[in-house]
Amino acid sequence: AINIDGRNNSSTSAFLFNSNDIYEKYVLKVLKDNLSIPVEKWNKPKVFARLSAVNGAEIEKSYVPDILINYNPTDMRSDIVLDAKNKDITDFNKLGNVSDLYQLFFYKNILNSRYSGLVYPSAQKINAGRIDYEGYPDMNAYYFVLDFSKTLKDRHLQFITEIKETFLIS
Repeated sequence: AINIDGRNNSSTSAFLFNSNDIYEKYVLKVLKDNLSIPVEKWNKPKVFARLSAVNGAEIEKSYVPDILINYNPTDMRSDIVLDAKNKDITDFNKLGNVSDLYQLFFYKNILNSRYSGLVYPSAQKINAGRIDYEGYPDMNAYYFVLDFSKTLKDRHLQFITEIKETFLIS
């Protein structure tokens, strides 16, 4: 509690929420509730690299993709990997900054995924589309935009329809 006015009878509490985490959980739930194939997120990060110093010190680097669709833990392979990006997308030019594209490229390759995609929020309709990486014609990466100007039902229907059509999910 924080004392606001110098008297002992007035206080308030503040809670800080990570809006990126909330958005990621929202997208994950929409997909889980509306797809007939497994949708998940790992509970623990997976190590992908170890940095070793001459003195014997070691640092592990790990990753946790936001959303895995049809993940096979035996093969460490996911048919589809999605990354939810809670960023202000007011126009087409703001989609896919370089670090988002690098991250998606990494996830798709390390998980040997057939498809990958970024999921953004917006207050307007922006159609789903393909991301083409120069020199990688078989990358199969896409972007999706959840239109928050629509009703909840219409927003979910549009998003799930685009996901199913893009990734050929029945």
